Formats: sequence, structure tokens, C-alpha cells
Amino acid sequence: MTEKQIAMIGRISREYCKSFYMFDIEKMYEWYDVLKNRLDTKLNKRASLVYAIKANPFLTPYMNEKVDYFEVCSEGEYRICMERDIPTEKIVLSGVYKKESFISEVMKKGFNGIITIESKTQYRIIKEIADTNSVHSIRILPRLTSGNQFGMDEDTTVSVIKDAFESGYFKIAGIQYFSGTQKKKMSVIEGEVKNLDRVCNRISSEIGIKIDYIEYGPGFFFDYYNDSDHLDVFDAIIDIISPYIEKYEFALESGRFLAASCGFYVSSIVEMKTNDTRNFILVDGGIHHVNYYGRMLGMNEPKVCHIDSSLNDVTAGSNGNDATEYDVVGSLCTVSDVLLKKHRFYKVPSVGDILVFCDAGAYSCTEAGVLFLSHEMPGIYALMPDGDIKELRQPSQSWSLNTEGME
Repeated sequence: MTEKQIAMIGRISREYCKSFYMFDIEKMYEWYDVLKNRLDTKLNKRASLVYAIKANPFLTPYMNEKVDYFEVCSEGEYRICMERDIPTEKIVLSGVYKKESFISEVMKKGFNGIITIESKTQYRIIKEIADTNSVHSIRILPRLTSGNQFGMDEDTTVSVIKDAFESGYFKIAGIQYFSGTQKKKMSVIEGEVKNLDRVCNRISSEIGIKIDYIEYGPGFFFDYYNDSDHLDVFDAIIDIISPYIEKYEFALESGRFLAASCGFYVSSIVEMKTNDTRNFILVDGGIHHVNYYGRMLGMNEPKVCHIDSSLNDVTAGSNGNDATEYDVVGSLCTVSDVLLKKHRFYKVPSVGDILVFCDAGAYSCTEAGVLFLSHEMPGIYALMPDGDIKELRQPSQSWSLNTEGME
């Protein structure tokens, strides 16, 4: 952690609240620039990065300064984009289910982004809306399934593209493919890219359309639990794509990989106790606030920093000098609320100290179960490049959302 980050965490703790998320916007920009420069250098500027808003919608206006496209998977995410003045031409309107009323509303307003096609039914609905409203030149991105509920099988994809090409309503932007997250096996990714090339060749042969744009979600692996610069997997995927780059322009979809490293979840120690021989540290947050992929009951320990209450001493990591082991637990009434298991600190912890969970920029503030047990929802803050703090969401009570008749 940098001195600026530590100082701002201390300031938020003093002036705003004790449990919160902080997103370092400058760090996010720097990480994006590293990735984009590698893409431009190795792939001849024929690859872009698409930000999946679901990873962290609070970053949307800041990502707008960098990314070429946003992956928008719900009506709510679309309205976030409109609220934050995201140009519609930067939106890929995705989602396995799209309400007919929503698509009709969007198209009547002259939407000029890209709409994915997830099924024959979805295609039919969009085509009928286009016909009813005399809308033409709609850019569509048929989604090829990887065998799950998303997208269409190969034959259906080819059939939809053929009908769309002949209808006169649509422009075939390319094809979309996504098979999962946190993928480590390069052989799987290599097989997917090879298969995408084969399908595009089939479309060209059977329909006479040249597909030269692929939106691909390779499931970039972000290592939460080991020291890593995260670039080995990124570079390996670039090498897999490289032989195809003269034939296709690739838009690489990512949420976690772009957002995770800029975020911090902060919580304070409120109580310490020993039950028989087990030592417990209780914080005023818990698993309803912070979420890491592939982690349960405090196992697979993420990067954690310990800041004493004076903010003068910061230590990171586990297996420290203090021989005492602690289970760090949250404030939920469930035995599952374990953040760290048998953690050893470098310095003896005390009530009032701050624990900072790093790499919490993706999914924690949206995917963790903040409504469970009606606890307070943490505040959300952005550390801006100029060093100032911007409040993105105040701490708020969740209990009113969990009872009848309250707003």
C-alpha cells in the first residue's frame, strides 16, 4: 500500500465510517494502461478491452475515460450508463434475458450501440420491434454458446446470422463468446479461439459474410491468494490470439481483471476474545461485505494489511512475528462469517486497529450479501488521482429493505 492510500483510509475512518470500500482511480488507470499498451504492442492495435460493468458499477464513469466498450447485462446497468452519460455507441447490450419493453424503449430512443442475440426467441422479438418502428442498421452480436445457458449453439447461430443478413434490418457486428471466469488452462483458451475461427469460416462459406470482429471473454485469471503481477496469464492469452490478429479484431471482455486490484475493503477491530484455546478478532464487517472468488470459511487467504489505530504502523501478510494465531470473524450470526483463519500478525493487534483487504475492487461491493441480517451497508469512496476523496455511496441501513412497506 502507498502512503497516499494509507492516509486516505485513515481519513475515511475518522471522518466517515469504519467499514467501507475505497477504489483507487489512479491505480485503476495505471493498470489499464499497462494492459492496453501490451495489447497495442503485441497485437498491432487490433485488440481492445471491454469493461463488464457487473464487476463494479461504481467504476463506470472512470472506466469511460479508458475503455472502448462496456458490457451491459441488465436494464439497471443500462440506466447507470445513462445516468453517467456513457455514449450509447460504447454499449454492448448483453444479457441472457432482455425484456421486450426495455428493448423497445431503447430502440425507439435511437440506440446506436451493439445488441447481443442470445436465442432465436430474442432475435425474433428484436426483429419484430425493428419492423414495428421501422428501425434499420441495428448492430447485433450473436452469441455462440459454450454449452451453458448463454448464447446459441453453432447451427442456431449460423441460422440467425443468415436471417439477419437477409432481413435488411441488421448489421452483423461480429460474434460473441464467453465460457467462464478465472480460467488457468491455456489449452482451453487455445481451443476456444481455434473453434471461433472455424465457426467464422463456416459463416463466410455458407452465407457469404466475412466475420472480422470477435468479442471474446477469455476469463482472465486474477490470483487473489499469491504474489503475482497477473501478467503471465494475460501475455499467454495475447500469444494465443496473435496468429489470428490480421484476420479478426478482438474485443477482450473483462470485469474482475480490470477492476480487482484498485479496490480495498476496510474494517475495524471492535472486539478480541479467547474461547478455550481459540483466539478471535471481531470486526464490524464480514462476509456480507467482502467476497473473493474461490474462498470459503477464511481459507485461501487474500492480501491483508494491518494498520494500528494511530496509523503509524502498517504491516502486510500473514505468518508474522506474533506467534498467536487468530481467527478474524465478522459480525454476522453465522459460523460461516470467517474472514481469516489462523492468521498470525506481524504486530500484536488491538481493538481500534484497521484491517485492509486488498484486491477488493471487483464484485465485493455488489456480489456480497449486504442484506443478510439487516446490517449497515458500508460506504463507498473513490481515491481520486488528485488525492481527494469522493463519496460514491454513504453508509446506509439495510433493514428498511427487508421489511414490508418501507422504501
